[in-house]
Amino acid sequence: MVVAHLPIPYLTIRMAWRVVDPRLVEMGRVNGARAATVVRLVLLPPLRRPLAIAAALLFVSALSDPSIPAVLRGRVPTLAHTAYIEVIAWGGEGTAALIAVLLTLPVLPVLLALWRGRDPNALADHWQGLSPSPRLVLPRSVLVQACRALSVLVLAIVLTLALAALITMFRARGSLLTPMMMGAIGSTVRYAVAALLLSVPVGLMTAWASGRGSTRLARNVDLLQTSLLLMPGTTLGIAIFLAYGLGTRTPLGELPALVGGASLASGSVAIVAVFMAPAVPMVHLAARAGQRQVPVPVLETARVLGAGRRRVAVGLFLPQTGALVAATGAAVVARNIVSVAPVVFVSTPDAPMVASFALDLLDRAALEQTFALAAVVALLVGGASALVAGASATVLGARRRPA
Repeated sequence: MVVAHLPIPYLTIRMAWRVVDPRLVEMGRVNGARAATVVRLVLLPPLRRPLAIAAALLFVSALSDPSIPAVLRGRVPTLAHTAYIEVIAWGGEGTAALIAVLLTLPVLPVLLALWRGRDPNALADHWQGLSPSPRLVLPRSVLVQACRALSVLVLAIVLTLALAALITMFRARGSLLTPMMMGAIGSTVRYAVAALLLSVPVGLMTAWASGRGSTRLARNVDLLQTSLLLMPGTTLGIAIFLAYGLGTRTPLGELPALVGGASLASGSVAIVAVFMAPAVPMVHLAARAGQRQVPVPVLETARVLGAGRRRVAVGLFLPQTGALVAATGAAVVARNIVSVAPVVFVSTPDAPMVASFALDLLDRAALEQTFALAAVVALLVGGASALVAGASATVLGARRRPA
């Protein structure tokens, strides 16, 4: 779990430190301030709110992720893995519903604190960068050396796993890449792209509505999107499985089942829905951060000179939000390709997914095919990650030299 969730606090800290002027750090060091003093007075204050949100996201993700316990064959039983077993193997809908409710309890205090906060821009401001990240020379200590050693160890583990997957794949010379495996990969990519094509306009529309409305409306919409982003994936998957596993009566008639082999469109509607649930909030927050990169005087001047909504959107907002939304979209696709929860609760044999196929391979102890699947998926996710890194560097100003 440490290896899987380490990028979240790393990226959070990197993004939050971009609101710090690097000259403040340099000035403090020139005036004789120690590194610990600079961290306490300059670098820690901007980290309070983003680290609180990241900690909540980490805790909820670790608590509601059934993939790692499932791969470890349930040797360490968790709520999420128990829910997965009850839904998939035993059909214990009552137990699964109870676990879905329990998994939401840790999120409630975080959501309450966010909704009671007074700063309406606190959620979107940390997605944008105002300056390059400050450089800091940390003092020599046992804690710093231990953190560096842990970082090298984590990197070595990831590289070793990737190398093992590539070696196994090359030894097999493609014989492990069965049509069923390629079909699962292709199906997952298609659903991920379809969810992205639907999530981007929805997220942009909510961001545009927030920008056009009052400050209170913008704050409420931002908080609603963040609440959806913090919702445990296992809870979402169980909720859709229980609510739409059978036909639903509506005033306009009976809605066919959305989950199951005989469901509407073979479960495609449910799969796209669970992929869109985290994608729309991410696109919304990225677009809101891009909107705030446009200086208010420039926007007011354009409106005074008679620029219409279309010209303002194309000339001012699109250059600031386009690359950031593109980077977020690539991250959404990469996340959906490898996501286990909530897709394992709604996937069907007619719509094979990478997560379900990988768990099935592990159940049959087909380790070589599992490594081959991991290698192919790693190449896909690596390509999407390269797009994320390139677009993020352009947006955040990493390639721009300070004036």
